[in-house]
Amino acid sequence: IVTGQVKTPGSYRLQQGSRLLDALAKAGDLLGAREKLSATIMRNNTTVPAELQQALNGDAAANAQLQDGDLLMIQLPPVYTIVVAGPVKTPGPLKVEKGSRVLDAVAAAGDLTGSRDKMTSKILRGATEMPVKLLAALAGDREANLLLEDGDTLVIQAPPQITVTVMGQVKNPGNVVLDEGS
Repeated sequence: IVTGQVKTPGSYRLQQGSRLLDALAKAGDLLGAREKLSATIMRNNTTVPAELQQALNGDAAANAQLQDGDLLMIQLPPVYTIVVAGPVKTPGPLKVEKGSRVLDAVAAAGDLTGSRDKMTSKILRGATEMPVKLLAALAGDREANLLLEDGDTLVIQAPPQITVTVMGQVKNPGNVVLDEGS
């Protein structure tokens, strides 16, 4: 039986020795973004690992051999609901895939607004606050780009700002926005 993200889910008769990709061919191939899909084989009430992405990329060892009675499930990744608060284009609740990180959430929220160089951030996870080294994450530090979990709130904070009006014998009179304490 093949279920999930395939064109024609159902029960298929396969030849002895058939493999994962043979079953997918019988089911009419995959639906959706192939690179995001995963596979699970249920065999006699036991989960058997299936390396769908490697099999699709031609790795013969990952193209698992199927047995009579196997259930092949093709799934999309789980989706988490998180909240992004602070200076982003679209703050609020967002849906992200399991495995998403801080910068994935920032991108999903439309990117940061304002000057990034003094922003701070943290993840609120239940009663726990986890500081995020946002500038390091933006610079490519994978350890600073923390994994998110379902229900997390990513809080991004810019330093408080004040508006000062500059007048008189100056080149550019008018309002100037400064970080508080400048």
